[in-house]
Amino acid sequence: MSMRKLAMITGASSGIGGEIATLAAADGYDLILAADEPCVDAAAGLRAEGIEIQCVVADLATAAGVEKLLACASGRAVDVLVANAGHGLGRGFLDQDAEQWRHVIDTNITGTLLLLQPVLKQMVARGEGRVLITGSIAGHLAGSFQAVYNGTKAFIDSFAAAIGNELQDTGVTITCLKPGATDTNFFRARGHARYQGWTGQKRRSRRRRRHRLGSDEGRRTCRGAWAEEQGTGIGRRRAQ
Repeated sequence: MSMRKLAMITGASSGIGGEIATLAAADGYDLILAADEPCVDAAAGLRAEGIEIQCVVADLATAAGVEKLLACASGRAVDVLVANAGHGLGRGFLDQDAEQWRHVIDTNITGTLLLLQPVLKQMVARGEGRVLITGSIAGHLAGSFQAVYNGTKAFIDSFAAAIGNELQDTGVTITCLKPGATDTNFFRARGHARYQGWTGQKRRSRRRRRHRLGSDEGRRTCRGAWAEEQGTGIGRRRAQ
């Protein structure tokens, strides 16, 4: 069995999750990467680091998908959990099917909690562990045409702060990353870029405000979150 530390990262096929996986690999962590699509391309560039990588395709909106991911640890302690999986819809609420918005809630909230609870119990029992949860600035905004998504992020932002308080003095830390709009596949999936009721001018303005992960600003967002998670960032802090 590997003696390296283990990081489990969800939503790892691209975007923020993929960038954090790169940082974890550079720091020598073995990786369990989870996504709802194959993350072979993301993993291929990391194997040169000489670490062990497992990729799992799982629907983390379901209990079965979460259990499949947890089983990949094969009894190893998860030293760092990055709960990054999530998605939205990007249309008016009345134009969304109930099955679609329920999947957003099940992915962003239910699946996240189903993953967090068993991992956190093990971390608390060991007296150490780090958890990074991807919330969003959207959780502080009333998001027209993203009402369900923003509502789920409001829950995650609040939940992360609450459990961070509950776990004080346990040796386990909770960090909540709250990025603004970031130019990832999030906006290209499920029709996000075509918000009904928005003018083309508003859409263009919104695109200009997104942080690109390939830009210095986008990379700083992920580097800062990872540094906070490892306790190496300036002003180490819990979720807030």
